[in-house]
Amino acid sequence: MRFFLSLILPLAVCSPSLASAQNDDENQTVCVGTPQWRPTLAEGVAIEAAPVPSAFRGLYESREPCLEYRYNAQLLAEWHLRFGSERSFAAGLAYAERNLLRRDPPPAGFRAAVHRAWRDEQPVIARGEEPPRLDALMEARERYVFLATLYLRAAEEFSDRALLDKAETYLRAAAVGPELLTPVREEPAFRSIYPNLHIYLADDLEMRAAVLRAALTRAPADIARAESVVQASDRPFFRPLAERAFSGGNDFCDIGSGYGQAEQLEESCRAADESNDLQARVVNQLLSRAMLDLVADKEEATGPDSAGDIALRLLDLERLPDRGRCCGRPPVDDIVRLRIARAQYFSRRLMIDGRSSDQNWHSALTDLEAAERLIPPYEAPTRTRRIARAWLALWGRGGSLFSREAYDDRDLPTNAPVRQRYASYLRHLLADLETITAGLPPRAN
Repeated sequence: MRFFLSLILPLAVCSPSLASAQNDDENQTVCVGTPQWRPTLAEGVAIEAAPVPSAFRGLYESREPCLEYRYNAQLLAEWHLRFGSERSFAAGLAYAERNLLRRDPPPAGFRAAVHRAWRDEQPVIARGEEPPRLDALMEARERYVFLATLYLRAAEEFSDRALLDKAETYLRAAAVGPELLTPVREEPAFRSIYPNLHIYLADDLEMRAAVLRAALTRAPADIARAESVVQASDRPFFRPLAERAFSGGNDFCDIGSGYGQAEQLEESCRAADESNDLQARVVNQLLSRAMLDLVADKEEATGPDSAGDIALRLLDLERLPDRGRCCGRPPVDDIVRLRIARAQYFSRRLMIDGRSSDQNWHSALTDLEAAERLIPPYEAPTRTRRIARAWLALWGRGGSLFSREAYDDRDLPTNAPVRQRYASYLRHLLADLETITAGLPPRAN
């Protein structure tokens, strides 16, 4: 479980002086926590000019024995996602990854290194012993998956193709692990290595990367490739399970008795969940299915039976205690990503349908509002700014979309009082967002 612990779980807050205890018998350091970098307000204001603050650099280069490099790299990445830009993120993570990978082969040579270790360690494998070089390379693969996750999140956040390219570079290198070890997963030498590959996590990243590339290019070839990748992770019982999950209790496999074949579906769910990852596999696949349907402008992309609506129901349920997916995947991030994709879909439909339908305009605004309300502006001003600007731009198009000849003046969509007040709120928020980010008092009138 090394990958899960270092990537996802928050570690205990402790100062460097309390991060370790000496074992006198073996003269070894036993870590009970890790020193953590925490950004200051001043560092947030200067994030573009100094994407790697001196305090982070000092900690990261300290060689503190209990320092968890991946955890602090994740703190740096999260900071840039919330307060920075694609440029600042790229600069910050480029610094962190050099230290993370200082003993690992570069991604371009990783496949060859794995195959050399496989060939050279056959005598060890034949004895049923763990191959040390191959095991070390699989640990390097964990770091590749970790970096791919961060780069992909940033590519999704900023709609940036360069960051997506970085994520895919690490994903291509990581693919060699399952390719090589899946056929021999039951052999003694690999039983301890294979579970740490966390294949379904890499499958999810591959789906998300393919869907994002299709969204950024909108090229038919990229959409077709994404379709192939998403379909490859689907299973016949995933959709009915997604529609009925949690209907009979607090567990994903609890199916309400009012559904047809409820007992059979529940049994299938529990039988398929031996690794406790089924909920993640189902929800991740459904989410990518929903995103791709929106990217491809499918008619069935929205509506009560759509993958998107089913995914939103599950993601809302995951916000409740003890209902989340494996590994602490935050449902709010996925809800926001899906809501924004839906708004973009409705906006494109508006371009096609023109004045003949105002429902697409209303739906796009509604999805953006729902996304904005999930994000406290003081916690993620970068995302707030982007969504607010998109909402106001769409709101501003209303004057050209809806003529007074077609509506009673009171019924003009742009005259809705609640929307006018919301537009005013967003304008004031955008005007004061830098002040909020810096933690300053209100501006004097």
